[in-house]
Amino acid sequence: MKPGVMRRIFPLLCAAFGACASYGRPLVEVAPIINATLYMGPTLVEPGDMLDIRFAYKTDWNQTQRVREDGCLSLPRIGATRVAGLTVTELERSLGEKYQPFLELPMLSINLGDQPGVASAGDAGIAVSGEVTRPGLIGMRAERLTLVDALARAGGHLKATALLGNTLLLRRSPQTGLYTGWRIDAREEYWSAAEPLYLQRHDLVFVPNTPIDNVNIWVDQYINKMVPIGVTSFAVGIVVGKG
Repeated sequence: MKPGVMRRIFPLLCAAFGACASYGRPLVEVAPIINATLYMGPTLVEPGDMLDIRFAYKTDWNQTQRVREDGCLSLPRIGATRVAGLTVTELERSLGEKYQPFLELPMLSINLGDQPGVASAGDAGIAVSGEVTRPGLIGMRAERLTLVDALARAGGHLKATALLGNTLLLRRSPQTGLYTGWRIDAREEYWSAAEPLYLQRHDLVFVPNTPIDNVNIWVDQYINKMVPIGVTSFAVGIVVGKG
């Protein structure tokens, strides 16, 4: 994460999460608010996604790359090219046009590299960190993934140390790159809420063991060292989630 970007992000993180002595808003109340921010459109390419690019008639150009923090890839002949914010179909069409001067038949196909249900450093899954049994990346499956599901797939929270009442969620908009942050009271008594809290690709979930007094340490320990592309990606700020 670039120092200049972090200087802009830290005040916003502190505004969102700095005063964490009390519990966040109960899961049963905040779930509808957070669910309203779910991106429901076609899947867009985002920073951190792995793209597998295959040229039909120029196989030596075939490659798999992760989209950089600036939303670009470095591609043969055409160099740095912005790919974030497009659907795979739109990107195939755009690159086909860019390669027309170089290839007689600029036919290519693109696949997102993340595998359903499997997580790796290149996946566009959910990052769960903090006081859980198996912190790390959780691959997205075809069905919707809830916050409670994500905690379970991370091995569950550590009952002796986890402060579920201060669970943090960061969500990046695929369209704007901006993050929204919420502090959630996700204690087990709220898990049977009428409306589950649904997650989406690239969400970041953190379960602390104490109130978060030093946001700088939290970002360094639980985001920079775990999420391959860093929390900011091509974001320009974080909006504090109301509620």
